[in-house]
Amino acid sequence: MKNLIQLLIFLCAGFFFASAQKSKPNVLFLISDDLNTALSGFGHPQCKTPELDKLASRGIRFENMHCQYPVCGASRASLMSGLYPYTNGTLGNAGTLRGNMPDVVTMSQMFRNNGYQVGRVSKIYHMGIPPEIIAGTATRDDPHSWDEAVNIKAPEQHAPGVSTHWSPKDKGSQTFEGVEAEGGDLVHADGMAANHAIDFLKRNKDKPFFSGLRLCSSTCSAGSSCKIFRSLRS
Repeated sequence: MKNLIQLLIFLCAGFFFASAQKSKPNVLFLISDDLNTALSGFGHPQCKTPELDKLASRGIRFENMHCQYPVCGASRASLMSGLYPYTNGTLGNAGTLRGNMPDVVTMSQMFRNNGYQVGRVSKIYHMGIPPEIIAGTATRDDPHSWDEAVNIKAPEQHAPGVSTHWSPKDKGSQTFEGVEAEGGDLVHADGMAANHAIDFLKRNKDKPFFSGLRLCSSTCSAGSSCKIFRSLRS
């Protein structure tokens, strides 16, 4: 997974600088779930995030940032619409942004309208996690926002390996189960997503592009390959 992320960042950086001389620079939009500043680059003593730290060292690190709403779907709808949740009407995980605002022009749709090839890999708008990763669906996506979209289908907590239930009393959808899973990165959701994003960058290197990528193993129930666990223990 580390190598895939490194390649993804390297490719995007190369494509961005190549397009900097043009009027339309390329955009790689990375998004995840359930994170805060528990990153080694922000001084956390336990969490190890070397690739994110490298990315931050090459750009701007915001130290006074705020989530628009403490719910996944509303926060994502706000980010993609550029509107406060009380303005776009999305105040939870039910429904869709476009269902509330049929004529909304989303961030990625704006890029589409200006000649960009726009792609989505995995969850950008709200999804049921982990069920929709297991099923390979995205029932609340916004097709108007993309030229192409990839839904990741992966085993998540059902991956073979050593499983740990971190919230044994929680029997609902937000149970937290971690799996020290067998197999390489490409049999798990994040490895698959990174690979699809790399493919999108390569296929569209000669045109302006906007690529939205979600890395998801921070959410609820997830599996990561054994080598990731070994690297965290070292």
